[in-house]
Amino acid sequence: MESKAPEARTSMVESLKLIQDVYRKKPDPFMYLVQVVMDAKSDELINIYSAAFLKKKAVLWRYLLKLILQTRQNMKRSIQPTYHNNLLCS
Repeated sequence: MESKAPEARTSMVESLKLIQDVYRKKPDPFMYLVQVVMDAKSDELINIYSAAFLKKKAVLWRYLLKLILQTRQNMKRSIQPTYHNNLLCS
């Protein structure tokens, strides 16, 4: 992908959009899907985006930040206690 860096950047952002859509439809409080993708592709993301213009880097960061914020919100919801008729439910 490094030989076609602009196309690779576009493809990576499109992939992050798809991951974000999947995450919105079926939230994972522990973010396993994103962890797997980032573990597998983090070196490639760094290599491709290190030579990118600031505007392109900002697009990538925006999608990554949205995923992180969504995860934090879902984690808070999943660990909050649930009450039913003033009784704590697990």
